[in-house]
Amino acid sequence: MAVAAPSNLVATEISTTRIDLTWVNGADYVTVLIYRKVGAGVGEGDYYATILGSRESWADLNCEEGIQYCYKVKGVVPRLGPSPFSNENCAITFAELEAPTDVVATPISDIEIDLTFKDNSKTEKWHRVERKLGGGGYATVVDLEPNREFFRDGGLFLLADGYVDCVLSDIGEQVHDNGGAIGPLIAYDNTRRRWLIDSDGHTIANAESMTIDGGGGAGAGTVARATTGLIKDSLYTYRVHAMRVEGDYEDYDTEASQVVTFDVPTKPVLEAIADADTQDKSIRIRWPGTVKGLWKTATPYLVNEWDTNNGIS
Repeated sequence: MAVAAPSNLVATEISTTRIDLTWVNGADYVTVLIYRKVGAGVGEGDYYATILGSRESWADLNCEEGIQYCYKVKGVVPRLGPSPFSNENCAITFAELEAPTDVVATPISDIEIDLTFKDNSKTEKWHRVERKLGGGGYATVVDLEPNREFFRDGGLFLLADGYVDCVLSDIGEQVHDNGGAIGPLIAYDNTRRRWLIDSDGHTIANAESMTIDGGGGAGAGTVARATTGLIKDSLYTYRVHAMRVEGDYEDYDTEASQVVTFDVPTKPVLEAIADADTQDKSIRIRWPGTVKGLWKTATPYLVNEWDTNNGIS
């Protein structure tokens, strides 16, 4: 009687040096024989390992970076001999992760920052964005899907279960979490279920209930991901890591992560100044930065060229 072959062999790349195999045994084997070859060329491959017949998985820890390996397995039954080969399946080990570069953080409002970077790996499972406030320590902000090179940080809170659409009259109303009011609603996107809240650095936990104006407003929902809003006029520093496995510090530590620091600007303060002698007018603009009270003077306007309807008085 012929021995049934193993089936559904699947090879899965795990790291730069590891490929995992799974399959389904076709009989009560005493041992399973594993064959391996480099590349997908013709042939069964070379005998590689013997494991217990009850096993239906195995990890190949002796691989090289960025190489394709192909596998077949067969089972052995006493007195009946070996089975035919299983199907062949291949996997390519990961190439070494490279750190993201060209990280640039750009304030777009006093509670939002756009972060861009260059993805140099292409084989990461996700990108981890971390930030720190002032001289504090780094904390994870978000894990982005692979190959993405953009993230908008700020008071954007993603809502999930129980979402109720916002209406225009909700703008400016207080948003409440389980602990009370956290700040006014600045904007909303009902399609993507996102609220922009001026939360002054408040952290909203995952699965926390959110309402507008204590339940009197239209919008409501449950937080889909824990998020910490930005604090106005504060210094934030960012770094980005390419990641494959949580806690894989070998990959994590080898990245020379880039950082960019900047101030989140407040709305510029405008002041018109009239010179009694020259009758020139100039505009003074407060320049947001780590040095408070820094003033810059724009090019003066001559009085006979100045439009009194331009909002400066």
